[in-house]
Amino acid sequence: MKIINMLSAGLLSVFFSVKSMAGGLPFADEMVDDAEDQTVWEFLEDLVSNGFSLAFLLIGGIAFVVVAYNIIMLVIEWRKGKLELGELFNQSFVQIGVLVVVFLLLGFANGAVS
Repeated sequence: MKIINMLSAGLLSVFFSVKSMAGGLPFADEMVDDAEDQTVWEFLEDLVSNGFSLAFLLIGGIAFVVVAYNIIMLVIEWRKGKLELGELFNQSFVQIGVLVVVFLLLGFANGAVS
């Protein structure tokens, strides 16, 4: 019972003091300054928004690496004579087009979350 009381008191203190919650997070100095002017919900919304932005950046980076790898493998197959030049360009342009669409969707999603 004592642990429950301590946890509930700790949670209540977090909700009443955003500055204390921001002190333990990475980039704490910047967050403490921002937390003084924000409510708890605004502060948490900013954290979630930054998390989504990082996730979108990671997804875009992985998509870029996959497309670059596939194009390099297509060039290797073309040099070995297993693929014609027209097929190389066709498959490369399709993959680059898909990558552009992925980047656009991630950009719109990031704007919607922010």
